[in-house]
Amino acid sequence: MSRNIFYRLSFSIRFAEQSLANVIPSYQAYQAQDLPDRSTYTVEDRLVSAEDGYEITIRVITSTDTNKTFPLLFWIHGGGFFIGNMDMDEYWLSNLAVKIQLVVVGVNYRLAPEFPFPICLTDTYTTLKWSVSNSKAIKSDLHKGFLVGGNSAGANFAATIALKARDDPFFKEEGCPITGQIFQVPNVVHPKADLPDKFKVVMNSLEENKDVPGLNSPDWIQMAENYHAPPNHPEVSPLLAPRHSGLPSAYFQVCGYDPLRDQGILYEEVLRENDVRTKIDLYPGVPHGGGFYFLYDLPIAAKLRRDVVEGTKWLLENGGNTQPNSSE
Repeated sequence: MSRNIFYRLSFSIRFAEQSLANVIPSYQAYQAQDLPDRSTYTVEDRLVSAEDGYEITIRVITSTDTNKTFPLLFWIHGGGFFIGNMDMDEYWLSNLAVKIQLVVVGVNYRLAPEFPFPICLTDTYTTLKWSVSNSKAIKSDLHKGFLVGGNSAGANFAATIALKARDDPFFKEEGCPITGQIFQVPNVVHPKADLPDKFKVVMNSLEENKDVPGLNSPDWIQMAENYHAPPNHPEVSPLLAPRHSGLPSAYFQVCGYDPLRDQGILYEEVLRENDVRTKIDLYPGVPHGGGFYFLYDLPIAAKLRRDVVEGTKWLLENGGNTQPNSSE
């Protein structure tokens, strides 16, 4: 049996047995075996006021070393805009924070359909700005590195806020532009967006992987509809933004058995063509979210976790805006 078929079968069996909500405790229990010594880092929840007065919960993970400041990773969880929370990624982010010496800020944005577009995005952008304004209080030094990242729908927000921040005077006045982007199985274009022909001819995974276990094409379309967002809006479909130049370096993790596969590959190409330095890791036969949550105890999941550590290091070493054209 080929490795690709093995991953597909493993995911099909596990997805049939457990939903994402049910698998997270098992995933966390497995991750807990590899957590750093609790004395080396802290996890603290804080509240940030949204524009409408709602209190957004954020989670700050940082080293207990009081004599240092660290680069910042602003992380956005996935869940198709309507499920998920910071707990999903806390353990592996804690490992990342200790291994690379980062401050991590995660955000519990409000979820659709109760809170449709643009509320989720606005919550995220508000807390991003809070992280800049309060960087010293959370022991981060944005001049050492300022990364944004997310998984799936979280990657959609990460791409969007990187575009917004590029043109926002706030970040220029603070002297702290975003220096890197992390995209795990990214969703960067609405399934009902009007794509130019040059994009249509390479977007085959929506049809090829329409009936896969886990996130299939009908599921993705339903999630996008629940978000109640205009498909062609650049803050919904960052792939369709009018300009991609001047963006920070980007690291991608794209799974081959995923309806979203081709938009991740395409977004990497678009950034690279606009002189943004990129790095991409591809995982043939792995479904959307499979290597991160459902297949957490298989070798492919360990590889994904190792790769994101190396990808984050790469961003910290090669970050910045409009780098020489270099896909690796």
